[in-house]
Amino acid sequence: MITYFPFIGWLVTMTMKKDDTLAMHHARQGFVLAVIFTAISVFLSFSTVFIPRNYRTVKLIIISLTYFFYLIYLILCIMGTLMIRKNSMGEIYFIGRLAKKIDV
Repeated sequence: MITYFPFIGWLVTMTMKKDDTLAMHHARQGFVLAVIFTAISVFLSFSTVFIPRNYRTVKLIIISLTYFFYLIYLILCIMGTLMIRKNSMGEIYFIGRLAKKIDV
């Protein structure tokens, strides 16, 4: 159930449940989700450094986008957790295709 816990749930699942195909399927998706959303948030955070001070509106928009992506990440994690509760091997939109490429 902790597979989609932000940033560390997939690690615990991959080390503890190596033989469980359902757990590994969702752990891969959790890993891909964490990597993608970490990259997005880091990119957006660093992009504010290069914006001049007098463009506060642009910085506000970028920071708002960062929080918007965190909200999307939270929603996708909840969707994944609900799939685990249903014992479903469902995929989270495009994340599932990327996760299939990971061989653990």
